[in-house]
Formats: sequence, C-alpha cells, structure tokens
Amino acid sequence: MADLTPMDFGAAIEANKLDVTIAGEKYILAEATGDAAVKYRNQAIAGAKMVDGKVTGFRNVADVEPLLVSLCLWKLTDDGRLSAVTEKTVRSWPSHYQKDLFERAKSISNLDDGDNPLRQQLISVLTNMGRLSELHEYLADSEDEEFRDLKDLVKPTTEEEAKNGQRGLEVGSD
Repeated sequence: MADLTPMDFGAAIEANKLDVTIAGEKYILAEATGDAAVKYRNQAIAGAKMVDGKVTGFRNVADVEPLLVSLCLWKLTDDGRLSAVTEKTVRSWPSHYQKDLFERAKSISNLDDGDNPLRQQLISVLTNMGRLSELHEYLADSEDEEFRDLKDLVKPTTEEEAKNGQRGLEVGSD
C-alpha cells in the first residue's frame, strides 16, 4: 500500500550545508541538488562493466568523488557571492581533502545509502570471480561501518575447501 501521508517541506527550500576552509579560503559544502544527485548516480553506474546484462567489473570508479565534490562545493568570494568549484580544482587538491569532502557531501546529500546497488554488485562480482580474500580485505578496510561489518559474513575459501571443490562464502549466523 502506498504511503499517502501529506508532505510539507516548509515555505523555503533549505539545503544542508557546512562551512569549509581550505588553505585559508572559505567554501560552502552544500547538499546536492536533484540534478547533481542524478549526475553523481549516473557517473557511478557508468563505471560498471556489463556483459550480457550482468556487472563483471568496474572502471573509473574514483571519478565519482571529484565529480560530486565539484557539484556540491562553492567558493565564497570576497564580495559574499558563491562561485562554483571545478572538478579540475578538486582534483588538484590532496587526495585526503577530496575523500573527506566526498564523504561529507554524500552524507549531507543522503547519497550514502546502506543498500547501495553498486556495493552489492561489487560483492557479487568479487565473489563470483573467486576473489573472496580481496573482498574480505576490501570490507575490512571500508570506512563505512555497515559495509565493514559485512566482512564478518565473508570467509575466503581455504586450501582444504578448494581441494574438496568448495568455494565461496561462509555465511555467519547471528
């Protein structure tokens, strides 16, 4: 049954935003607009390699980070106006700036869904490729706590299991 509860977002359109200072310069990191969110998601999906309608790998996945940051970050000029920050500028900064800004932009824009389909596809692809040890490492190193917790559900195939023709996941029980 559809949720037919009335929605009221208020009279003014207010985006989440936070102040950012980089090398003494003032910026505003704002929630992604609908258009920015669509561009971000399209870029993320475009990174998936497809064969016969199935994801078989990923390419240029890191391109989504500077893209989203450039779509959400605005430089505050001396006269108080906001000026767009280019993707080229974002790419010129140290990687940890870009990573931190990306994570915050995703968070304030509500783009860091726990059920991210690309994450699920990544798990599926790596599992199907028999690369569970890489998957286990990837999950263990993830900065997303929910995603990192999945590592406890994944156990790489041991040599003994491989000899017996077993491969893949061992699903933990809770």
